[in-house]
Amino acid sequence: MIPILYQTTTEGTVPTTYGIGALTDAISCTVKEERNGAFELTLQYPADGIHAEELQPLRLIKAQPNFTSNPQLFRIYKVGKNINGSFTVNAQHISYDLSGKVIQSGTANSCSAACALLNSNAGSFSINTTKSTAGKFNITEPSSVRSWFGGKQGSLLDIYGSGEWVFDNYAATLKQNRGTDRGVTIRYGKNLTELSQELDMSNLVTAVYPFCIVDDTPTFGTKVLTGLSLDYPREIAIDFSTEVDPESGTALMTQLATLANNYISNNNLTQLTDSITLNFEQLEGLTERVDLCDTVHIYVEALGITATAKCVATVWDVLRDRYTSCTFGDARTNIADTIASNIQALEEKPTRSFMDESVERATQLITGNLGGNVVLHDSDGDGEPDEILIMNTADISTATKVWRWNKNGLGYSSTGYAGTYGLAMTADGEIVADYIKTGTLTSIKINNGSGTFTVDGSGNMKATSAEITGKVSATQFNINGSTIADSSEQWTDTSMSWDSANHHVRQASSLITVPVFKFDANKGMYFSKACHVYSLHTPTLFASKSQATDFYAMNLYTEIGNFNTLYVNGNAVTGSDRNIKHDIEEIDLEKSKEFIRNLKPVTFKYNDGESGRDHHGFIAQDVKEAMGGDDWGVYVDRALKAQEEGTEGEADTSKGIRYEEIIADLVNVVQDLARRIEELGG
Repeated sequence: MIPILYQTTTEGTVPTTYGIGALTDAISCTVKEERNGAFELTLQYPADGIHAEELQPLRLIKAQPNFTSNPQLFRIYKVGKNINGSFTVNAQHISYDLSGKVIQSGTANSCSAACALLNSNAGSFSINTTKSTAGKFNITEPSSVRSWFGGKQGSLLDIYGSGEWVFDNYAATLKQNRGTDRGVTIRYGKNLTELSQELDMSNLVTAVYPFCIVDDTPTFGTKVLTGLSLDYPREIAIDFSTEVDPESGTALMTQLATLANNYISNNNLTQLTDSITLNFEQLEGLTERVDLCDTVHIYVEALGITATAKCVATVWDVLRDRYTSCTFGDARTNIADTIASNIQALEEKPTRSFMDESVERATQLITGNLGGNVVLHDSDGDGEPDEILIMNTADISTATKVWRWNKNGLGYSSTGYAGTYGLAMTADGEIVADYIKTGTLTSIKINNGSGTFTVDGSGNMKATSAEITGKVSATQFNINGSTIADSSEQWTDTSMSWDSANHHVRQASSLITVPVFKFDANKGMYFSKACHVYSLHTPTLFASKSQATDFYAMNLYTEIGNFNTLYVNGNAVTGSDRNIKHDIEEIDLEKSKEFIRNLKPVTFKYNDGESGRDHHGFIAQDVKEAMGGDDWGVYVDRALKAQEEGTEGEADTSKGIRYEEIIADLVNVVQDLARRIEELGG
């Protein structure tokens, strides 16, 4: 067929005239169609050919795509430059126009109802199906109609299992099977033109972590094992937010467990993919014709392969009315097809999704964020993306919660894309969070509203109106000249007396709310047992060394209580000299990604807080879970510490975290992000 060029047409109508005219000077014209994938026309045309100047973007070309289909319309989206007297024209099937039609929201409980929902927003296009499969289909945010055909979680192919799309100009039909088995055989030495074989483990998963977010509240399901046992875990987190039904009466945890098990059943997560990719050039006659999605039989004696495979891509020569190549394999997607164990598994080459080069599923698994509002953004208008945005809406102008990653750093804003970014990690090595900067830790202020707590450069600690609950460790402790020492609970100042009933120290008739102190040769001085500091007003609290040494420091910690608020003016420096450490190794990047990915930032209020304000941070038990099976110092369990020291009766069982130990994993991930941005030309 000679392709025909049209300036425009009424949506829903396939023109029968010759429009602008036939492109009779075409050097070549091919149509490539992939199973549930790309459907494009490529035209090579001479610069001086008839109607060459009319080949412009948005115009239409009508061409035959295969042996049996009607001529199809393709909309031009790119016209190349004149090189050596010719240029290339790229056009997409007219069904891609559905990418410009938006559906705001909706739900359906069957495949036919879901197609009807999409059809209601498709204009003069028609969207239907021959499948009657039941299942909940849910659209929660404005999005492209065509994006729901396949290629992302929650799409028709994802929810309703295996199926194959047929596009006939303005009609799109989802069928259970598009092709057939015509009895065609492909044999080595007969009609096989290309063959390759490989083993692939990228699909292997040992466990699935299901979760969902309903009304901004996350629910984390129980880990579901796939049955695969490896020497190391390969676990993925799956977001089922669009598939759960909060109004169904079934607990979300139960729904998540069911969805996770269905996901495991519908995907090959436990077996290596032994893939064969081959090309087959069809004979000119129709006796061994193979169309898209047809099944063929393959015999390759040299490899000992006897298998069946599906045609997953065709390239049709429009000018010569024949296929130039066909590619065979069995598509590896999240559909419920299985191949009998005695048949060699076959797999298609990677194809473009319905969203034009959408993020591959492997990337989604690595990020643990299936779905969501992730945008590659061009901030300077040069046509190239230079930053990644993760937002609570798909529109930059309406998003309020924004993670923004670019070559200068990573930041979070709760007030929109323009900021301010109160939480940030910058490329010059600084981490900023609510006025705390690290690199060198220049300032810490922990405020209970009534005073400050400081540690000077010589290791002296001072507090004014500070509340301290727990333990302070030092070699010597002085209160206005009174010294506590000698591993005892006592005061050397006779004007002070111990109130054993209230665990307070009294001076004269005034109550001074400071605790009894205990000294230990290894721990230093600390607050003992049930002694708590509620408010330390006078005298001044400070620490010193009884002998002059090169090291002045005070180890401040609690045994059974907490420092409710700690104030520090000046620098708090963490000892990090290489000479005081051993077994130094770089942190595994994939473990850092997994840990950061699994952290659960939360807001909370303290049970004994006085201000009633919200706090941002993490829950120790959640951090422990995010660590997986690993163990390092970011998580602190006081009950375990008490067991080790034989002081179970004296200590509480609360859990804690060392926030500063999260920084290294954050930096590890951000450095990897910076490398990726640089590789992208950022």
